[in-house]
Amino acid sequence: MLAFNITQPIPMHGQIQVSSVTEQTTERIPFDVNELFRTPLSNVWRLCYVPSDQIEPISSDWYQISPAAGIYNIGNNYGIHRVAVDDAYLPWLGLNFFKFELVLDPTNPLDIEARIHGKWVAKRNADTRFYQDALKAISSGRPGLDLCYLNCALVRHQIPLECALLKHELEYDSRVCAKLAQCLLFIALNLLDDYDTTSALALLGKNEHELLQGLWVNLTELSTYHSDISLANFETRPRSVPNSVILHILSLFRYLVEFAGGKMNKRQHRLLPEYTANQNANIYGSAVNTNGSKPFGIFDPEKMRNALSKSLVFPDDIGIPDIMELRNQMLVYLPMGFPDGYLDIPIEVLSKLGYDQVKMIRIQLTHFYYEHPSLLRPKNDILVLLARSSLEPMANQVLAEWAVANDGLSAYQRIARDLQDSQTLEQLGLTLAALLNRQRLLPHTPNNNNQPTKGSFQVDFDLLLNGQHVGNERVMFERMIFSVLRVFYTGRSDEKPCQFLTMILDTTSPAPDPFDDFLDQYWVYRIEERLTHEYALEMAELWDVTEKLAVGDEKEIVMFDDNEDEKEAPEAASTGGCWVMIARP
Repeated sequence: MLAFNITQPIPMHGQIQVSSVTEQTTERIPFDVNELFRTPLSNVWRLCYVPSDQIEPISSDWYQISPAAGIYNIGNNYGIHRVAVDDAYLPWLGLNFFKFELVLDPTNPLDIEARIHGKWVAKRNADTRFYQDALKAISSGRPGLDLCYLNCALVRHQIPLECALLKHELEYDSRVCAKLAQCLLFIALNLLDDYDTTSALALLGKNEHELLQGLWVNLTELSTYHSDISLANFETRPRSVPNSVILHILSLFRYLVEFAGGKMNKRQHRLLPEYTANQNANIYGSAVNTNGSKPFGIFDPEKMRNALSKSLVFPDDIGIPDIMELRNQMLVYLPMGFPDGYLDIPIEVLSKLGYDQVKMIRIQLTHFYYEHPSLLRPKNDILVLLARSSLEPMANQVLAEWAVANDGLSAYQRIARDLQDSQTLEQLGLTLAALLNRQRLLPHTPNNNNQPTKGSFQVDFDLLLNGQHVGNERVMFERMIFSVLRVFYTGRSDEKPCQFLTMILDTTSPAPDPFDDFLDQYWVYRIEERLTHEYALEMAELWDVTEKLAVGDEKEIVMFDDNEDEKEAPEAASTGGCWVMIARP
């Protein structure tokens, strides 16, 4: 704007002095606030610094847009406001010349703060302030704002913020809390063998608040940020449990909250794969001070129904179908068990293996059945796991414990009985390999001698298949497999079963045994003729008698022709020039 100013005094006649003053003024171009309010939110937030004089006056531009859903004023210090802005608003703010500074690291102190207090104190204050801002953002309920702070958080902030987030969600959802209490009680009862004990009855007598009290206390403790420690370093806060384990526990309860109808947060799905299903179930049970060794999902439905009908959190008329449905849904979603039919491996084994181990076993089974498609049937899963235990020993400790337990002994007897039936070459090889490696998992005792206990290994084998204990199972199964391999090598050395059994044996061939020929003939009948154990044994015995009649210690072979005197062979019937067997009386 150009302005003229005639100064005083007026100059003398003939002299006129004119001075000009140029004033530059800026006029604010009006903006349409409604346009910003109509902008769809992205729920992706950015943290900004805005000077106080740009946001505090009622007439300021920032003050006018502060009610927008994508603007959240968190707080201010040292003349600077900390403002969270939805990413979708940034283009509009830039076009309308709003003043703000994007913050790359909100845990760093302001320059003025460092000058006033010193770098160390300023850093500690900024660290604590960030955590308080994050809690405020979590409590605000603005979609995506909690994630913005979690993404900016340092390692020492992660555990308290994640716990605070889960705690906040439970505070405002009574429906989820009610279902969560039911889930904790049901899991705890699954860990118990008897529902009439004092501890079980006390558990059944708890209401929703009492069942959730343990979880609530732990979340409150873990979400407390200890700023009095050097640099508020939660990471170095003394504790006996590593941070990774705490995050694993937090992840378990996130899964449980999601199962109860709460918000899904995949960010908190940070399970440690080495934890077993039993361990995870006991972590859930610890929230109500309950633990046990039973695999989840193994219970008497009628007894469970009677117990739950006494509970304060389940309806009195709960039925067995409802209970079984709850069980099945939990097995599918929660990492404390496996759905029925997941693998045909005893639950006592699966529940004590880490989830990464179970995944590897599933991969190994898939590969094995790809190489041996004729063996693809559910009942072979446990046989493959046992057979490969000498090649892939990751589950051996659990298998060894199972092998001597009642369930393992029953399975061993069942497998041995099945070996009596007619089986294919591949099935015979797999079953023998499984039985051998099952014995190898057991402690090697003096009773496991290297000699037959009943005169021959074939007799020992027959007794074992008929349910008797012989005491030399390990060496006996090795002898059986070596005999099978001798039959294989008569023209089928390229067979995959032969190669598999050779890898499983991994030992030198034993010294010859007088009964090896009989044993080999037995397996010829089992493999070539597909005979059952009983018929193959009878045929082998018949063959043995024939052989003894043909060539034995009490037999003599005499050769003669038509030109020789008959007195050289007085007991032989002449049939011309030939070999004749003569049995002595």
